Amino acid sequence: MKYQLASLIATILLAGTYALSCNYCMEGSITVNGNKSDIPDQVKCKTPQKMNCSESQVSCMTGTITANLTKDGAIELRDVQIRNCSDITDGEASCKEAKDANAKDGYTTNSFKCKIDVCSSDYCNAGSSPEISLMMGLLTVLAFLVGQ
Repeated sequence: MKYQLASLIATILLAGTYALSCNYCMEGSITVNGNKSDIPDQVKCKTPQKMNCSESQVSCMTGTITANLTKDGAIELRDVQIRNCSDITDGEASCKEAKDANAKDGYTTNSFKCKIDVCSSDYCNAGSSPEISLMMGLLTVLAFLVGQ
């Protein structure tokens, strides 16, 4: 009886697994020596797209990067906003990695502002999806029945 119950609980838990869903957008511009270019194929953040993340992507991220960089005498200004699925869990560390990557690519950083926030619920909204709430309700009933 206990093995059947354990099997039933495992089946319910596996049926309840799902991939995270996040908003997606990317917009901004890059200006090199006064010549401004918009990032191609922009999705405006005022009207983001919804997307399903891969199983390895454990968070939704929202990021803003504003940078003033110099390379080979050219001044480059970057202003980018992004929302996306991500595998990062630490926004501050990711900002440091982005700044370090610029240096590795030969850029001198004149100014660099970066803010990346991460969250782990669908569309970074509070609360659980109805499917998960139903699953937790079933597990609670099963736990009650086992205890008797």
